[in-house]
Amino acid sequence: MKAIVMLFTNKTKTDSEEYVYPNIEKVRVTVEGVPNAVYIQGIPKTRLCEEARRLFGTGEISHQTLTNFFKDKKFALVIDLRTVNDVSTFGNGAKIQNTQSEILVEITKKATTANVVCHMFVLSDGVIGIENGQLTGVQY
Repeated sequence: MKAIVMLFTNKTKTDSEEYVYPNIEKVRVTVEGVPNAVYIQGIPKTRLCEEARRLFGTGEISHQTLTNFFKDKKFALVIDLRTVNDVSTFGNGAKIQNTQSEILVEITKKATTANVVCHMFVLSDGVIGIENGQLTGVQY
């Protein structure tokens, strides 16, 4: 599993490309029963923008500032599960070994009256083997 991406919209959304920041303070991730598997003390608010940049492979975005990341309605909560920071390397994400395993995401946020919906996406990569024009295998 490469990453988990969460997009938050207002329940009464009017724009399909409007993703709001729901006042997140900290994110804790438990993978296969191991608490704080991504960061020892959780992902603080100050790292949320860097995690998005790390996943999408954009070291510096000239038009995207830290302030705009939170205020321009383009916010994405990204939990990058890769073991190395290399967008060209495949298969270096969290390996969920059995069907009993789980990932628990705990979000601490400031109380608001906003009615927000969370859209969650799980990103994974795989390697497709093709030899002499024939499919030889798929690895996840």
